[in-house]
Amino acid sequence: MHDLDRLAAIFSALASPTRLRIVALLADARDQGRAAASAPGVLEIAEGAEISRFSASFHLEQLRDAGIVRKVRVGTRWAHSLTEEATDAVDEWLFDVADDHTLSAIPS
Repeated sequence: MHDLDRLAAIFSALASPTRLRIVALLADARDQGRAAASAPGVLEIAEGAEISRFSASFHLEQLRDAGIVRKVRVGTRWAHSLTEEATDAVDEWLFDVADDHTLSAIPS
């Protein structure tokens, strides 16, 4: 059974085009094999998402609160990456929902 409250928090945090752009940037960094030491910082994320540093910080905080993003101190800066827990939870839920018999098993 899925933790529907956790999934709702994740999907709520993703209900923003800006946060979706940030998640896409972090997914690209992950897919390029960037280690924690070279994971994007706020300035790189702000530039990539075409938003201010302050806006990037705000949206990253929302994503961290939902458990989608983690930040790690690397030297004098903070690096940001996607959490496997959140991406795995969404992947699993979407896979299950795509399977017809699962829809009737989700409690209302």
